Amino acid sequence: MPTTWVGLLRGVNVGGNTIKSADLVAALQDAGFARVKTVLASGNVLVEGPNEGAAQEDSGRAEIRRRLESAIDVRYGYGVAVAVVRLDEMQAVIDAYPFDEVPDRHPYVTFATDRALIDALAEEAAALRAEGPTAGAERLAVGDGVMYWEVAKGSSTDSPFAKISSRARYRTGAEAITTRNLRTLRKLVW
Repeated sequence: MPTTWVGLLRGVNVGGNTIKSADLVAALQDAGFARVKTVLASGNVLVEGPNEGAAQEDSGRAEIRRRLESAIDVRYGYGVAVAVVRLDEMQAVIDAYPFDEVPDRHPYVTFATDRALIDALAEEAAALRAEGPTAGAERLAVGDGVMYWEVAKGSSTDSPFAKISSRARYRTGAEAITTRNLRTLRKLVW
């Protein structure tokens, strides 16, 4: 039985890395993916892949990631880091969101191509909290392989956590993080 995978492309449709949804679908179909669907224009894609047993899950995830990144590089000529999550895992991430949603705050979840990046980010965030309050601008919590982040609207790019997560070590190269609004994640699993 095939597994549905969510590919979260880092830095797509920002900074000159423009990818049209229809063309991305065609590129991934050309690369052999079945049942390809994009959600919104911010680098979210659903693909069908082989069902992996627990012992093979990491290798299956790595293979899906490799194939997605390769297909994008071949079609567009530039590398894009892709965090890969099974659809059932995405639902669990959504269900575990630890903060009440309120109108004046953005609910975000940060994913990584490598779990070690979330661990490093969590460590830096813990140091941030130890240095003093963030004046109510944001709240953070570590989840299962993700970082949950709630930030006041209008502060998404200049809050203390935003500044940490935008450091080059988290956004460039083969291993990177990518952040999505909780509302976007819900659209992925509908």
